[in-house]
Amino acid sequence: MDAAWVPEPFLSAALAEDGMTFLGDPMRTIPNLYTMVTFTSGAYADAHPEVVKAFRDAITESTKAAMDDTAHYDEAIVAFTGMPADVVKGIHLEHLTGTLDRSVIENLSTMAQKYSFVKQAPDLDKVIVD
Repeated sequence: MDAAWVPEPFLSAALAEDGMTFLGDPMRTIPNLYTMVTFTSGAYADAHPEVVKAFRDAITESTKAAMDDTAHYDEAIVAFTGMPADVVKGIHLEHLTGTLDRSVIENLSTMAQKYSFVKQAPDLDKVIVD
């Protein structure tokens, strides 16, 4: 194989092998690009604002807790995935947050349009709720 995109925890394991070279991460073409963003439909959000708020608050609280206590975060990864603790300590995980940085989504939208993944830029005012 000449090249591959390999996510964690497999990336760290691959880099530990002789002959493997890290060329870059396509998820880092935009600084702080998210690997996961949660969303719902506008209809659901309008019909259930209390659920949407509770979900957002829970995500914000839990990601803050994980980033404030990385040892506990690592323990949770071990418990939920079954990965050995020494493997978890060696992987490079992204920063988690419950706050969406609009500029990241704007940059992603611009690139999606530039490389013809979309024909026109999405109306971010309709899809991002602050």
